Amino acid sequence: MSSRTDLSATKLTVITVVFNAADRIEDTIRSVLSQDYEDIEYIIKDGGSDDDTPVIVKRYADDDDRIKYVQGPDKGIYDAMNIALSEASGGVIEFLNAGDRFASPDVCSRAMSVMTGSGSDIVFGDLMYENPDGTTDIRRYPQSCAKKIYYLTGDVINHQVIFAKRELFDNALFDTTLKICADREWMMRIRAYTPVRKMTALGFVVAIYPLDGYSVINKERYRREATACIRRHMPLGYPVYAVFEFIRSNRYLAGLLHRLYKLLYMAK
Repeated sequence: MSSRTDLSATKLTVITVVFNAADRIEDTIRSVLSQDYEDIEYIIKDGGSDDDTPVIVKRYADDDDRIKYVQGPDKGIYDAMNIALSEASGGVIEFLNAGDRFASPDVCSRAMSVMTGSGSDIVFGDLMYENPDGTTDIRRYPQSCAKKIYYLTGDVINHQVIFAKRELFDNALFDTTLKICADREWMMRIRAYTPVRKMTALGFVVAIYPLDGYSVINKERYRREATACIRRHMPLGYPVYAVFEFIRSNRYLAGLLHRLYKLLYMAK
């Protein structure tokens, strides 16, 4: 693990973990390399792809020394993210999934400017969903999403839109016993046990997330892991979470909640 003294406060490390994503990794790489922020490194952690992913990544890595290609076995996405963190030299971390891309070339420079200017430990933006039919929806994350109570609703800020200081990971790596909610658990752990951290909403779209069928979630496992995170880190707030879970289990109430959710957080 890199020590704090080895880190550059102004350097941004973008991390992508990948496994057999030859059909979508190139879009992600291009979006990172097109950023106008100068002090950036890009770590691509490959868990042992046996398709054309290594060929594509190496082609870009040979031409751009900002890319660090880390190959080797891992125990899943969150273990791969932890391994990539051990290679990071930047003082700020951003995770961008294979297939995702930054919304514009100035995303990183704008985010780093806000982080520096506000003295924040974490800044977070909005996420654009790219639907299979070509339409898009924007998932907004306003400043209210920085409050602890937000997690008691059962919701979470997607890690693709979060820029976090590297020091936050020093004693809080991702819990690899969780297969779906380790990013949620990490954020809740940071909010629950560390001194109050300043989080700032950016108010603009950070990343584009294609809804192309690659992300298939086991809903029952997701529910179990999300519930375990609440019980572990915010047990006093569990009754609030339980109320939202009851609402989601009722078809009529779930419909009302969904409409409210769209009104508060979604935009075209």
